[in-house]
Amino acid sequence: MIKIIAINISNFSCKEQLKYISSELHSRGYYLFGIGSSSVKELNRDLQTLECKDYIKTPNTNNIITITDYYFDIIKTAIEMGYSISQILLIDNEYNNIKAAQKCNIQICYLNYYNIESILECIQYYKSQNIGIGKKTLFQKSINIVIPIMGDNTRFLTSFYRLERNLITVMNKPFYTWIASNLQIDANYIFIIREHLCRIHKIDIVLQSMFPNCTIIKSEHKTEGNACSILLAEKYINDDHPLIVVNDNQWLKWNVEDLITDFLLQETALLQIISFNPYGNNKFHYITTNDKFVQSIHLNKPISENALTEVYFWRRGKDFIKYTHKMNSKNKRFIGEFCTTLVTNEVLDEIPMNSVIHVPCERYFIFNEAHCIEEFEKWFQSDEFNHQF
Repeated sequence: MIKIIAINISNFSCKEQLKYISSELHSRGYYLFGIGSSSVKELNRDLQTLECKDYIKTPNTNNIITITDYYFDIIKTAIEMGYSISQILLIDNEYNNIKAAQKCNIQICYLNYYNIESILECIQYYKSQNIGIGKKTLFQKSINIVIPIMGDNTRFLTSFYRLERNLITVMNKPFYTWIASNLQIDANYIFIIREHLCRIHKIDIVLQSMFPNCTIIKSEHKTEGNACSILLAEKYINDDHPLIVVNDNQWLKWNVEDLITDFLLQETALLQIISFNPYGNNKFHYITTNDKFVQSIHLNKPISENALTEVYFWRRGKDFIKYTHKMNSKNKRFIGEFCTTLVTNEVLDEIPMNSVIHVPCERYFIFNEAHCIEEFEKWFQSDEFNHQF
């Protein structure tokens, strides 16, 4: 339960607004602490001018140099008061302050426009019990995540596993649960699943236990590619909310919260692709880049050190829908299928400059053959993983 609230007072241009919000929060029993980019002395002067000194506390020392010093002082005070870091909430919209707060494990209320109603909604979000496995984030379930679980993968059926890929158990956990839990964050999860996997193997029941409010879309038939599978969720994602699209045959070592925060708060591109270095393996799709910007995609041609994972961060879900329909109308396929990689080409064709960026993950595993699962298990259990992850 939130008890201590840190407010960046520099974001309030209206004295009456800050005074009203701080007095309301104070009356509801919250302890308020002011932070800012100025010194503690200047912060106290500002609070006096804004007539908020009675509601908002400041550090007892002037030895505050960085925003992290403010956070450390608040954390120290909270512990002395008998509270924990999980009971501290930051109200802010400045990127550097947010990143510093994330490193301190402080929860964040990110708002472009400040009002008491939005702040109370954020407090309630962190107050409510986390019933899923995803970590709560400053985006408060505004992000949609779509994972199609549609492939039967005949390579695994003919291997010693004798099973569809998603029915294989990897280190005592069903394969598909590794894929779903790899996203790590609280969001609106949408799973598109072959009907027989639900009817016979109850995959939908397991996923609902992991993400209790998730949406399950069952498909009687295999579609003409991942892009078409995701379109089955069109009514859920055709809006202005961010969208993460993830394939069902991969696992990444990464920090999703860091990557999505950087993308949504620091960048202006429509699309961010997660990349990796495959060291010349020509089974992947490669990109040419200008710094972080993607210039072109080359299918199965190792022309650079950057290859594509099948993870895409879209700033707005409606853009994915737009460009997917555009690709389908032109009947653009790869190996007979409508794939998400070619959707990216539609963006680059229409907006060739600065519309798509990439960021590398730390480690990437794709599970398209039986030996790939064995390699992942060996790495996961190694000292390298235990020490670095």
